[in-house]
Formats: sequence, structure tokens, C-alpha cells
Amino acid sequence: MKFRFNSRTPLIFSIVISVLTVLSRFSPGIPEGVDSTSHLSKILFIVDSYKSLHYVPSWYPDWYGGSPFLLLYSPLSYILTFSVALTGIDGVLAYKIVDAAFYVVTPITIYILGLGLNLKQVEAAWASLIFTLTPTVIGNFLFYDRFPNIVALPIACLFIASLSKMLRGICVVINFIASTLLLSILILTHHLSAFIVLILTPIAYVSLTNSRGRIKAAIVLIALIGCALTVSSPWFLHFLEASWHIMRNPFYNRTVDFPFMRLTYAMVDYLTVEQGIFHFCLAILAIYQLYSKNRGFQTIYLTGIMTLLTGMGVFEAAGNSLLRIVGQGLVVVSFLSMIGLILHIKGRVGNDGYPIIFISLWFVIFAWLSLGNYAIPVVNLPIINTVWRSLDVHRFWLYLAIPTSLLAGKVAVNATRSNRRIYSAGFIVILVVMIIGASMKGIYALSQNVNPHLPYTTENSEIPQQVIEYFEFESEYGRILPIRCPMWVYVLPRYVGKPIIDGWYPQEKVISDLLKINDYRINDLETSENRTRIWKWLIERNQELAIRWLLVGNANSTLINTLANSTFKVDNYIIYGRNNLTILKNSIPNSHIELNNKTINIDINYCRPAPDTIFIEIKTPLQDVDLTVREAYDPGWRVKGEDAIGIVQQSPEGMISIRVTSTPSRIILNHYPSTNILLICYISYASIIILLLISFWYVICKRKVEANN
Repeated sequence: MKFRFNSRTPLIFSIVISVLTVLSRFSPGIPEGVDSTSHLSKILFIVDSYKSLHYVPSWYPDWYGGSPFLLLYSPLSYILTFSVALTGIDGVLAYKIVDAAFYVVTPITIYILGLGLNLKQVEAAWASLIFTLTPTVIGNFLFYDRFPNIVALPIACLFIASLSKMLRGICVVINFIASTLLLSILILTHHLSAFIVLILTPIAYVSLTNSRGRIKAAIVLIALIGCALTVSSPWFLHFLEASWHIMRNPFYNRTVDFPFMRLTYAMVDYLTVEQGIFHFCLAILAIYQLYSKNRGFQTIYLTGIMTLLTGMGVFEAAGNSLLRIVGQGLVVVSFLSMIGLILHIKGRVGNDGYPIIFISLWFVIFAWLSLGNYAIPVVNLPIINTVWRSLDVHRFWLYLAIPTSLLAGKVAVNATRSNRRIYSAGFIVILVVMIIGASMKGIYALSQNVNPHLPYTTENSEIPQQVIEYFEFESEYGRILPIRCPMWVYVLPRYVGKPIIDGWYPQEKVISDLLKINDYRINDLETSENRTRIWKWLIERNQELAIRWLLVGNANSTLINTLANSTFKVDNYIIYGRNNLTILKNSIPNSHIELNNKTINIDINYCRPAPDTIFIEIKTPLQDVDLTVREAYDPGWRVKGEDAIGIVQQSPEGMISIRVTSTPSRIILNHYPSTNILLICYISYASIIILLLISFWYVICKRKVEANN
């Protein structure tokens, strides 16, 4: 029994499934995926600033007491969404459109990548469908909503496709320029995706080149990466310059330390729930078929898989005993043996077989990385560990889905076109299970809570109007400390004009007290043991951190009584739907400014016409005043004023400190990007123009040669 349909039919189904997946994103309200408001807040900041100021400030005051805007996160996906919003639509709707559009286009780029790696049209189409049905791909959009990663994924596919062609000598100049521009765009869209893709470049180099052209290919690769970094330098140099932010911040993503290689976890939570057990098995079968002409290799390959499972089982059974090292050793040996076997078989295939070698190595190496640091002991070395702790293992899961689908697509075609009914019938059953599994993953992603401490689903929801009205009515200065609130709290400053002391990108924290909290969010303190103690400690430091309000979600009376003290009292109680919010207000006003070593009452005017501009007027006569502004310090702050000495300095708390010789005095604080952005932009634009001119010149010369022949 054979399937009879157009070779692109699976691709059409994959696009239809993607469209159905994104429909829920357009329901009314703010997207509530785990990462949605982390990115949406920045987009709304750009939109609001441009409407009111006609420029985008370099300082972001909404989170953490302030932080440099887009210094530590690639800006292109936000700028793209802002461009969509310029058409006159709402910033939230612009976010939904861009988010959905790139998700829907990703299966098409998987198809293009498959064709670029010598898959047949029907194999690439099946790969696209299988990718769309991968649970971790669905969860990445519906549950986590990793916006820049979603935008970056199709760009990464196109880059890998052009890179593979370039390394195989196909239209080298055109593909060099295409790869350079795509890598530049990728760096500016999502730096972590760019880093993961750069891990693929040596794999592609080893897989897709032969001994004769290897030196030339290495030179071209180095030039490609250098050109891409030059084009992306307007942001990338800022990012490198800000390395001091990252080095002094103790935060790291906990996924790098999680023991994913425990056998039961790997088989159930990782393979079945995230990767799809049948997706994975089909990919393993595709590699097995590489050795169809050599039973010895097949035996070694199967032995490697059995050794891997044994090592994972030993690691789990050993607990904390030294026997776990044996399990780790078996896992390392199994992966090395599979990698060695794939490289060995490369010598037996022609140039046309190099792409399948690349896909197989990609699959095996990323499957290894996806098991975390216990499976890769070398990442515990000091220098490597610094880089490793800045990564997220879940992103390897996502990029592993690509080679898994490409390999599974080849098996799918063999099964659907087989003359043996059992193969075709078996694949139909597998496909049905994949569809059911994908549907269940989608339903679960929308209905499960963010985590046990944030009992809210990821479905879109509105900020309660009572909350907006309450904070709009409050005219006092201060910040909000959110506790167990829905994820919309991270865009709340855009709606009420009140910043929060929390945030949803912990790498941006600057203030010393906040750096001591080594967790993802203060709102739920997901990985901290004594949450209430930490919240209480922050409340005690309300004057230093300018905390005026506590916004507590779904709290019982015990928690409210614990958080309340002599100054924080319940000021409002809001019920909306099945949830409730309690607002506690500090009876002691917060000051924008502190005069160190001065206990007298002083007359100060404080004005903030823009996020990156602060006006301070001190009317009381004083001498030699150390002024601390309740805003996070950054080297980009500059001071203007006749009586302000020197540059802005950092206070012990990590805030802005200024020395004033005498008052009355007027002081203006402005924040500037510390790099010469104009010069770097000129370099980038010149690089793009040169690359495009080379491309046009190459095309014209090639056409002339063809015309003469």
C-alpha cells in the first residue's frame, strides 16, 4: 500500500497545523506565556517612547530600579515589531502578528533547509510536517513563548542552508554573502540562537568538506564570521562592553545543572513529553540505515545506544555515590563511539552523501548537549563552565528538533512508498500518535500553570481595570513589589506609569540588593527555598529600594499578615474572575533622592521628563553634599551642573551618586550609550553595501560568461 499525493502535501499540512496552533495567540488580552511579557514590555516601551518623545531612550526604568535598554538582549525582533506597530495598530497586536507569522513560516524554512541538504522534495516536506508535530516546538510557542527565539528559528534554518551550500562549493560567493547577512541578522535577533548555530559551524565544516578544500573552507568560514560580527557591531560591541554586568551577576539558568540524563526522566519527560518518542526513534532508525551495507557497523551503533541507556540507568541508580561516575563515563563513551562511527562512514559516501553525515552529527551532538552538564563533564572546566552557565539546555532541545525531523522525514518517505503494507500501516499509526501527542501538548501548554508558585495559565488575559485605576489615581513616587502576581505584572508599568522592583531578565540587575537574589523572578522566587523571608527582607529595605506598594496575588490571610508590618497596610482588595489581588501601601513616603550624612529637611524639586533624563533642583543652601539618586547606576549616566563635581559614580548600593559642592544648585542627569554608535553604524552600513556590490558584480560577471559561451 502506497500513499498517492503531491510531494508537497505534508508541507501544506504543516502550514495548516501551524496556523491552527497560533490562533489562540489572537484571543483578547495580553499574551501570558512564561516569557511573553518579558519581551512585550520592551516593545511597548519602544512604542510608547516613540509616540511621546519621538526617539527611543537608552535607559529602561520599568524594572530593577532601571537598566540600560537592550544592552544585554538582541534588539532586532523588537524593532521589527515596532515597525509593524507604526502602521497604526496596537503594540500588543503587533507582537501577536510577528510572533505568529514567524512561527507559521518556520515549517517552510525547514523545507528549504531540507532541500539545501540534498533531501528530496517529499522528504523535506515530511520533515516539515514532523517538525510541526514536535512537542517541544509547540511548547516553545504556546507555553514559553520565547519571542526572539521564535523569530530567530527560521533565520537560523536559512543560514544553515546557505552555509551548507557554500561549504560544498555551490555558488560560493552568493552563499557567502547570504550566510554573512543571515548570521548578522541572527546575532541581532537572538544572540543565544546565534551562539548555538555557531556551534554547528565546525560540525558543518567537518561534515561537508573534504581534505582538498578544507583549508580554503576554513579561511572562508573565518571571514564569514568576521564579516557578520562587523555588520552586527552596532549592538554586538555594546554587548561585549557590558560584560561587566554579566560577570558580577551571580544568576545562571538552572537547566545547565539539572540531571536530565537520569534514565526515567530522559525517557518520559524528555523523550516522550518534549521531543516525541517516535520522532526520536525514526531519527535513530535513519542513522541506522546509513550502515545498511555493513552489519558490523550496525552492531556497533546499536551497542552504542545500549551503552548510553545503561550509563543513564547506572547514573540514576547510583544516586550520590561514586558509581555515578561510571554511568557518566558510559554515556560519554557511547556518544563518542556514535560520533566516530558517523565520521568513519563519511569516507564511504560521495560528496552527495555529506549532507546526511552533517544531519546525523548534528542530531547526535545536540542529543548529547541536551542531556546537560552531567553528560558532558568537560563543561565543568573553569573557562568552559563560565560560557556553559550562560546557556539554556532547553534551547538545545529546540534546535535538536530540526535534525530529528530531517532524519525522520527520510524514514517517512521510505515507509509511505514501501511495497510492504506493514511499513505503511505502521507509519500511519505513528503519524496518528504524533498528531494526538501534538494536540495534547498544545492543550496542556495552554491549561497548565506557569509553575506551582504562580497558579495562572498561559492563556491571554487582561490586566484588571481596578488595578489600572488604583495606580493611576496614586500620584506618589515609588515602586511596586509584585508577589505571586500573573505574568502581566511585567507590562504593568506601561499601563500605570509605576515601575516595579522586579523584572523578567535577571541578567539586567544592577542594584546590589537585587543581585543578592539569585533567582529568575522576585515575583515567585521559583528556585528559592524561603520565599517569604526574602520578600520580608525586601520590604524592610523599602526606603533604599523605593518600594511603596506590594501587589500580592491570590494570597491567604496568613501571607498578607506576614508581609504587612508597621508601615505597610492593606489599601485595596480586588476580585477578578477566580483570582484576587491585595494591594498593601507604605504609609511612609519614598524619596527620589537621599543626601548622605544630612539629617535636616531640605527643599528639592525632582522632575523626569524622559526615562533617560532627570532634573534635580536643590533649593536649600548646603555645602559638600553627596547626593544619591534612587536609580540604578550605569557608566552611561552623565551629569550637567555648575556645582556637580566630576562624573556620576556608583554608590555602595549600586545607585547613582553625585558630589555637589554647594547649593542651591540645578543638576541634569542624562543617560547615553557609552559606545560611539554612529561610527559603528557607518562601519556596518558600509559592510552591507560592499557585500551587496560584490554580490551584484558576481551575478553580472557570471551572466556575461554564460552569454559568451
